[in-house]
Parts: sequence; C-alpha cells; structure tokens
Amino acid sequence: MNKTELIAAVAEKAGLTKKDVEKAISATLETVKEEVAKGGKVQVVKAVVKKSVKKNGITSAAETLGSTVAEINHNLFQLSKNIIKAYNDSISALMESQN
Repeated sequence: MNKTELIAAVAEKAGLTKKDVEKAISATLETVKEEVAKGGKVQVVKAVVKKSVKKNGITSAAETLGSTVAEINHNLFQLSKNIIKAYNDSISALMESQN
C-alpha cells in the first residue's frame, strides 16, 4: 500500500476528506521524524485482538504490527541520521570554501 492508497483507505473508513487525512498523516510522519531526530522514541501501543491466518498456523496481528512499527522507527532514525549528516557535510563544505 502506498501513501495515496493509505490516504484513500483512511478517508473512507473515517468518513473524512482525503485532503484532511493527508494533512493528518503528513503531520504524524513529520512529528515522528522530528522526535526520532532528537533521539526520542515514539511508541504506538494498542491491543490487537484479531488473528491473521498464515500458511503454517496463526500469527498474532499484534506481533506483525509491532514488527512493522519497529521497522518504521528504525527507518526514520536512519533517515534522520542521513539528513543530519548531509546538513553537517554541507556546512563543513561551505566553511572550507570560505577559507
């Protein structure tokens, strides 16, 4: 599911406009990115009771959600580190060019 599909699905389920959902999702992702960039931690905790059937048995949807959130946190942290490194590199290059 890409961002456009996510926005459409959430808008439909919540009875909101796609424009409002896009603002909310963008604000959420920006807030998470800012918190992770500061070295903070974002936790989304919700009890999930549904079960999803897999080929070799039943796996808790909560386990899947937990793995996904951990991956998102890791990816956002890596992205933030890359942004900070690029910023620092550009400042260093600017300072060197002025010498």
